[in-house]
Amino acid sequence: ACIFASLDDCAGLYKDIFKGSDAMKSVFEAFGPTVMLQLIFEASRVGLNICYDFAFMAKAAVATFVLIFIPAILVARFAVNTALSYYVAMYIPHFCMIIVFGLRMRQHILAMLNGEEGPWTPHLKDNSRKPTALQNLLDEKHENKSIEQKSSTGP
Repeated sequence: ACIFASLDDCAGLYKDIFKGSDAMKSVFEAFGPTVMLQLIFEASRVGLNICYDFAFMAKAAVATFVLIFIPAILVARFAVNTALSYYVAMYIPHFCMIIVFGLRMRQHILAMLNGEEGPWTPHLKDNSRKPTALQNLLDEKHENKSIEQKSSTGP
């Protein structure tokens, strides 16, 4: 067995791993952009966690697994079969969820700014906690929206 390239016969094996056509070098070149996208994914996931949108995240995860990961890993295995293809297949569901989570977070932000309710509403209405700045802002928006609706419909 080749241990740390200690034998001359192992040199070819290590050359293929690090400098061959399917070398680890290609995976390391993709590492930086992958980390950046992972950070964006984590931030979008945390945003939905804060909004208590767990049901949506669960549905999105299952859909992404079935519609994105399974086909990607099959393509990586049976069509491309390189280290980079497996690496991309492993992370492509997260990259797709950046878009899905981002669009959902945009909806939540617009709803909050318009004083509308969402998955966070039951948690904000819990009277056992002190009002937060967000709750005060949402209450104010909701009151303003109610006043506007009353004034537009007349007395």
